[in-house]
Amino acid sequence: LSAVFVVVTGDIAFSGLAEEYDLADAFFRDVLECLTQALPGIVIQIIFTPGNHDCDLIAPPDLRDYSLLRPRLRALDASGAIVVSCASVQSKYFEFTARFGQTHANGREMLVKRLEFLAAGIHRVAFTSYNSAWLSQNPERPGQLYIPETAFNSPENPADVEVAMVHHPWNWLDPDNLSTFRSHLESTGDLILSGHQHRADNHHLQSPSGSSLYLIEGRAMYDPRAVENGFQVVLVAPTQERWQLH
Repeated sequence: LSAVFVVVTGDIAFSGLAEEYDLADAFFRDVLECLTQALPGIVIQIIFTPGNHDCDLIAPPDLRDYSLLRPRLRALDASGAIVVSCASVQSKYFEFTARFGQTHANGREMLVKRLEFLAAGIHRVAFTSYNSAWLSQNPERPGQLYIPETAFNSPENPADVEVAMVHHPWNWLDPDNLSTFRSHLESTGDLILSGHQHRADNHHLQSPSGSSLYLIEGRAMYDPRAVENGFQVVLVAPTQERWQLH
C-alpha cells in the first residue's frame, strides 16, 4: 500500500449551512487522524465533490431558474458571472473544502476541479470533481441538471489513474448533456465515483473506441432510512492495471 485517498461524493451537509460543515470538519479530521495512526508512513489525502444537500436553497438567486438558463448552458462561459451567482448557494461548501486544501479560485473550478497526486513516487493519480449540483433545486427534478461542456477537463497528459467524481447518476442530467458528458468521461477516465442514490452498485461501461470505464455508485454513510449504511474501498494496482472493489 503506497497511498490512501478518502473520496467523498457529495451531501456532506444536509442543507449547506455553516454549522453542518463544522460538524463535518470534526468528523473528517477524526477519520484522517485514525487512518494516519493505522497506516504510519502513508500519506492520506481527502477529496470532495458537492451534492444537492451542499446547497443552501433557503433564498437562492432567481437566476438559477433552469428553464431560463437552458438555452445558454451549452456555450456558457464557465468562468463567468452566471456560474459564480448560481454556485453561490454552495458557498459554505467551498469554504469547508478550503480548510482541507481544496480551493476553488474561479467559476470554472467551482464547476470542475482537478487534483493530481503522486503515489509511491512514480504513479500519478488524478481526481476530477464535476459539480452536478450547481443548478440543484428543491425539489430536485430528473433531467434538469447540467455540467457545461465549456468546463470539461481533458488533460493533455493523463495520469496513470484518472478518477472522475460526480454526485448525481446519469438520469439527473439533461439528456443532451448526459450524452456529451458520458462521452467525455469515456475518453478521459478510468473510474467514475458517484453518490446520491444511497445504494451501492457498479457498472462496466464500454466506449465506442473499446476502452473500459467503471462506474461505482456509493451507498450513504449515514441515512436512517436506508437498509444499509457504509462506504466502499477500491484497491488499485496501476502497474498491473487492475482494481478490486470491497
